[in-house]
Parts: sequence; structure tokens; C-alpha cells
Amino acid sequence: MPTAFNSTVVGAAMNSRSMIVAAVVLVFAGTAANAQDSAEKDVRKAMEDNFASILHKDAAALNRQYTDDFFRVGESGQVSGKSEAIANLTEPDFVVTKLEPSDVKIRVYGNVAIVTELVTSVGGQKGKIPTEHVSRQTVVWVKQHDVWQSMSCRRVRPQYPNRLTSPAGQCTAVDDRRRDLAPPWPRWHG
Repeated sequence: MPTAFNSTVVGAAMNSRSMIVAAVVLVFAGTAANAQDSAEKDVRKAMEDNFASILHKDAAALNRQYTDDFFRVGESGQVSGKSEAIANLTEPDFVVTKLEPSDVKIRVYGNVAIVTELVTSVGGQKGKIPTEHVSRQTVVWVKQHDVWQSMSCRRVRPQYPNRLTSPAGQCTAVDDRRRDLAPPWPRWHG
């Protein structure tokens, strides 16, 4: 009997330890998931602030939002650094009236986040008819001094075979039918 009693007590103790370990693992997993959700929300907020700065041509805000070694690779493969990118984004003769992200995917790895998104923008030269432009971009964000900053951006023009419209069904500036009517986009698109 003492052996059966001891094995029952030992079994109960092992089950208690297992349950405690499982509870601790669940708490840490929940905490990690909450931290991931919080980081994704912070990155999304930084993205929204960046789009607002572009729409308002706020060079000072863009300067804070981009790392010192920021670079952008445009659709044509042209590479620009931070100062050139900010100058292009704040060009006074070009007006952007809409920057709308869709199909946004945010992956956070500690203090680095990789964002892929489809961006629909509307804009053009002042005094000209604005056009829609659709591009897919991958942006690398890095958290430095508790602030998310964009470190790099790579833009590509999505291909829609046998279509002359964007996924939303709207005619775009890259359509062959409208290429001659569309005002040129600034270098930051190229």
C-alpha cells in the first residue's frame, strides 16, 4: 500500500508540475502574442503617419520617420537616398491627393518589421488632371530609441495580365490606353 500511495502522490505532484509549466508557457505565449500585436499596431501607426507626412509634404516629419541611411528603390530600379527621397516627396509642383494601402502584411522580428502592401495613389502635376497609380512595395522598418523608422522601400509595378485596370477595376496611369494622357509621376515613383 505505501508504494501505491507514494506513486499516486508522485503522480499527482508530477501532474501539478506539468500543469504549472503549461500555465507558465501559456502566459508567456499570450504575452508574446500581445507584444507582437502591439508592435504591429505601432508599425501600422508609423505607416499612417508616414503617408500623412507625404500628403502634407512635411519634410521635417519625413526626416524623423526615415533612418539616416534610408534608401528607396523605385519601379525603374533607380536608387535614391534619404535627402533625395524627401526632396522628391515634397516637390511643390507635384500634388498627391490619395495614398491608400491595401493587402497589408506586417511581420515583426524584434526591432525590425517587414511590410508588404499594395498602394493606390492619386496625384499629378499641379494644374493637370490627377491620375491613379498602383504599386506594390516592401518597406523595412526598424525600431530605434523606441521609435519605428523606415529604413528602406522597394516599389514595383504589379502586373495584371490581359487587364487594363487595377484590382479595384479603375483605369490606371500605367495602362497603355492612358499612358499618353497621364502626367509623369515624380522620380520617387520611378
